[in-house]
Amino acid sequence: MNTTRIAFALALFVATGSANAQSVAGSLGLVVYPSADQTAEQQRTDEQECHAWAGETTGVDPEHPEALETPATAEQVDSGAAAGAGVARGLARGALMGNLADDDWEQWAAAGAVAGGVRGAKSAQRRNAQAQAHATAEQQAAAAEEVEYFKRAFKACIEGRNYTIT
Repeated sequence: MNTTRIAFALALFVATGSANAQSVAGSLGLVVYPSADQTAEQQRTDEQECHAWAGETTGVDPEHPEALETPATAEQVDSGAAAGAGVARGLARGALMGNLADDDWEQWAAAGAVAGGVRGAKSAQRRNAQAQAHATAEQQAAAAEEVEYFKRAFKACIEGRNYTIT
């Protein structure tokens, strides 16, 4: 009995041409079942027509995702200004430390300025990287929403032609 099932599945696989082409619904991650005994050819035609209709209706084409993707850009923090602010903070801290230690406050201030500038620039780089990652995540979420909008339109069309879809 197992051999019969395997032979049947293999024959069905070869007959439908599944080895070479994926259905339109399959490319969307959907499964379509012909509820009214539609032929495989009719199902292919209906899926193609519904794909075209969903694209026209939504303005989305999930087969060309580059159209959905716009470069994600985030407002960048000026690392020069951040470094400058770090220099000022470091200079003040260094001068205070030198004064409290009864040491040469100018050397302490210079060392503080250098450390503050580096810290300020690194902080700006980290904030810029976080902002870019956030912008990219938002862009990807928006693209996913558009694909889901397309899928809802495709499902409405294919269900209207008496198919069950999951």
